[in-house]
Amino acid sequence: MISTPDHDFSQYLDTLDLNADLAQRGLDWMQDELDGRSMAPSEQPTPFNIERAMRHLKTMTEFWSRDHRVENGTKAAEWILESIERIVALVNPHIESAAFAHNATKQPSVIAKLPGATSDIVVFGAHFDSISRKPGGYAPGADDNASGTIVLLELLRTLAEKTSHKEIETWKPLRNTVEFHFYAAEEVGLLGSSEIFYDYKVKNKTVVAMLNHDMLGFSSTDKISLGGDKIDPRLTHVLRTIAKQRGIATLSFSCGYACSDHASAHNNKYPAAFITADRDPTGNDRIHTDKDTLETIEKETLERHFQFSLAALEVLSNANVTKLGRPSDDLM
Repeated sequence: MISTPDHDFSQYLDTLDLNADLAQRGLDWMQDELDGRSMAPSEQPTPFNIERAMRHLKTMTEFWSRDHRVENGTKAAEWILESIERIVALVNPHIESAAFAHNATKQPSVIAKLPGATSDIVVFGAHFDSISRKPGGYAPGADDNASGTIVLLELLRTLAEKTSHKEIETWKPLRNTVEFHFYAAEEVGLLGSSEIFYDYKVKNKTVVAMLNHDMLGFSSTDKISLGGDKIDPRLTHVLRTIAKQRGIATLSFSCGYACSDHASAHNNKYPAAFITADRDPTGNDRIHTDKDTLETIEKETLERHFQFSLAALEVLSNANVTKLGRPSDDLM
C-alpha cells in the first residue's frame, strides 16, 4: 500500500456516502441474483490451510526485498508464477497463467485466468512488491502485501479444486471469466496495475468487478474494512451483503488518495472495491520497515479474509454482474 499521497491521480470521491441510490441498486441486484447462481456460498466454511499459507508467507518474506528495482523483486514474480503452474499441473488444466511484462518497470506482474462461459471478467487482485523507507533496506513486507498475495493463491487453489474436471469436452465453465492478478510495483505509483487496466481498456475487455486485496494479515478489530476512495458503491454494498451472510462485520474507511491498485481499475472506468484488514491500514507504523515480519501476521485475520473473499468469488463468478451497471454510467 502506498502510505502517502505522493502521486498525481484524478479527483477522489467517497462515492459510498454520496451515491446512496447506486448503493441501493447494488443491494437490489444482490437480492435478484441470490436465487439464480449455481455456485452459492457453502453452508460450511471451506477449510483454510493455514500451515501452507504461513509457509508461503515465509517464502515471500525471505526474498529480503521484493522492491521492483531489485533482482529479488523479479524472482518473487517468478515464484508466484511457478506456484500457480504447480496448481494447474496438479489440480486444474483449464487455468491459464502468464507473466505480464511492463514498460515502466522490469518487474513483471502475474495473471492467472479461468475462462468462463462469457467474456465478462471478475478480477481478484493484490500487489506483491514490497518497499523500505530506507533506500535498499530490508523490506520483508509480510502484511504489505505478502498477506494479500497468499490469500489470492489460496483462493486460486480452492477455485481450481472446485471447478476441476479432467474431461475438457464435458467441462462446464462458470458464467464469468475469473482472473487473479498479482501486481508489480504498486508501492511506487501503481505501475503494474495501471498498465494492465489501461491495456484492458484499449483492448475493450469487459471487467465487471475488480476486488483489490491489500494488507490482510493484521487488524485491531475482528472485522474487515472496505475502502471508500476510487471504488464502485454498488459493488462495495454487494460485498457488505456477502460479508453479512457470512457473519462477518465490516468497517468503512477512506484513504483520501489513490492508496492501492483498485484506483487503477477505477481510473480506467472499471468497477472496483478495496478490501483490507484494519480500520486505517495507512496508520500501521510497521509497513515499509524491517518490522513488517512474519511474526506480526495474525492467522485468524488471514482466515477471515480468505473466507470472505471465497464467498465473494462464489457469488461473483456465476452472477450477471453487468446488471449492476458500469461506473461510467453514473460516476465518471
